[in-house]
Parts: sequence; structure tokens; C-alpha cells
Amino acid sequence: MVAKGRWVVRLLPLVFLGLIFWFAWHRDRDFWRSPNNLYQSARQVSSQGENRRALELARKAWTQEPDNSQYGIFLGRLYLESGQPQEALEVCRRVYARDGRATGALKGQVQALDLLGDRAAALTLLAGYLQKHPQDREMLLFAGQFAAGREEDRAAAITYYQRLYREDSDPLVRRELLDLLVAAERFKEAIPLQEEEAAQFPENQEALHRLALLHYWQRDYQAATQIYQRLLEQAAEDAAWRLEAAQAADAAQEVDQALSHYLWLYGRHQGKKEYALALARLWSQKGCHAEAAAVLAPLAEQDKPEPEVQRSYALELLLIRDFGKSLKAYEAEGDEFVNRQLSQLIKLVMAKRLILPF
Repeated sequence: MVAKGRWVVRLLPLVFLGLIFWFAWHRDRDFWRSPNNLYQSARQVSSQGENRRALELARKAWTQEPDNSQYGIFLGRLYLESGQPQEALEVCRRVYARDGRATGALKGQVQALDLLGDRAAALTLLAGYLQKHPQDREMLLFAGQFAAGREEDRAAAITYYQRLYREDSDPLVRRELLDLLVAAERFKEAIPLQEEEAAQFPENQEALHRLALLHYWQRDYQAATQIYQRLLEQAAEDAAWRLEAAQAADAAQEVDQALSHYLWLYGRHQGKKEYALALARLWSQKGCHAEAAAVLAPLAEQDKPEPEVQRSYALELLLIRDFGKSLKAYEAEGDEFVNRQLSQLIKLVMAKRLILPF
């Protein structure tokens, strides 16, 4: 009996400890885990898409160790991903107040403010930080990406990317900056950067192509024409670039070059109408009216030619003094009053009763 009593006495502490453990577990099933264990578990379940459980674990980790910025930043990110920007903002502010070097908490505040509809405050927060830390490349990149998200903030994004590019001359940063400058139609500023890219990657034909386009958009058609010539030396069979080269030469009033390109396109595309019309216009500018008439003839002699094509064809025939064909073309065109007058004029010429000044 005494032995049995001793056994009960020895068992009571274990029972008491078991009850304490049960109550503790019932209140918080993670009470026994260290902050780092909670944090690692939160990361793991978050990667599996279990956001609610991840938030629970991350909250516990940061509550146990509130001076750990990493835990707080991770908790703020989870709040953002869960659509709780106000909670994220509060956590990130507390972290940043304790640790001014925790730029992850600053980023969290910016994102939370944006989601809460206070983008101006978010941009002000970034500007204030970068005024104090102008060479922080990580935050310059973040600020540039953030500002680029809205068209009205594009100027700020360009400024951040320009500052970042001055820091490290990263080709990827240059490419982002170029895209922003082009979107803002600031072609003059984009051209030197594109020249750098074309020089750094001479085998990249697209880099040279973009340079040609920038000059064209800047309306420096002479420079664009020269670059397209270089480009076509490398890719003579590219019809799309050939067309752009033709348009640039045409705009630069380099008629012979434009004719050369359009002739290539006309032959490649078997007399396509748009190239025939361009050739006819350029031939006519050069005073080569026989060539213009010849290229218009297939279009004008179709069953139902367009009136404008028919009229242009008739005029070119008139200019080369092929009065018979010109008269026929004018009479076939739809404007009765105008063509009646022209027809009478041509008949007078044919009857040698009127001398034309050409």
C-alpha cells in the first residue's frame, strides 16, 4: 500500500506537466517552437500556397522576436499578398522605425500605400530616401520600376533609371531606360544610348534597327537612311526593313535610293499595288513619266480600277504625249465633267489646234 502511494506521488508531477502542456497546446499549438523554426515553417507553407497558415506562423515568429527585421519584412509581404495592405503598412512602419537600414520594410510601405490609393505618399517616401541615399542601386531600381507602373509617373521613372545607369552602366538598365524614353517620345535622349547598345553588340541587328527607327522618329531622315543602308548590307532579304528603308529614303528626298528599295519590293511581291503607286509617284517626281505610266498600267487596266489610279495613269500618258491612250483613260474615269473638259483638250491637241507647254 505504501509502495502504491509512492507510485501515485511520483506520477502526480508528470500528470501536472501533461496538463500544463495540453492547456498550452490547446491555446497555441506552436508554443514550443523557436522564432527561427516558425519563420522557416512560414516560408515553407507560403511556397505551397497556404497563405493563412503562413501568416499565422510569421506573426508568431515576429511577435516572439520583434527586433528581427527579416521576420517583420516577411510578415509584411505576406499581408500584401493576402490583400491586407493596411496591416502590411503598420508592420513595415514598425520594422523601419526600429531599423532604418531595412529597405525591404521601406519597399513594403511603398507597395502598401499604393494599394491603399495613396501613390503620392509612396513616391514621396521613395524620393525622401533616395535624397539621403542617392547611390543605393537596389532602391533606385525599385523606384524606377515602381514609377514606371503609371504613365503619369514616367518622368520620375526615367530620372531614377538615368541615375541608376550612371552608377553601373548595366545594359539591362539601359534597355529599360531606352524603352521609357521611347514611350515618352524623347528620341533625342534615346539616340546616344541606342548608339552605345549598337556599338556594344555589333552582331545584334535589332540594336542597329532600333537606332534607325529612333533617327526616323526624330525626323533625321538622312541619318536614318544611312543606318538602313548598313542594316541591309547585313540583311538584304528582309522585306520589312527594306520597306522602312524605302520610307526613310523617300522622307529624306533620296529619290534614287527610295526607287531602288521600292523596285526590289515591287519585284519581290509581284507588282503589289502599294509599291506600284510609290514607284509611280517617285518616277513622276524624277520626270520619268514613261516609267510611271508603265508601272500604273496593270492597275489601270483592271476591270474596275480605282478612279485615283485611273486619273494618275491618264495624266502620265498625257505627259508622255500618248494622247490616244490618255484620252481613253480619261473617258473611262468616272468624273464626267472634268473628263469631258480634258477629253476636249486632248482632242484639240490631237487635231494640232492647241500646243501644250511640255
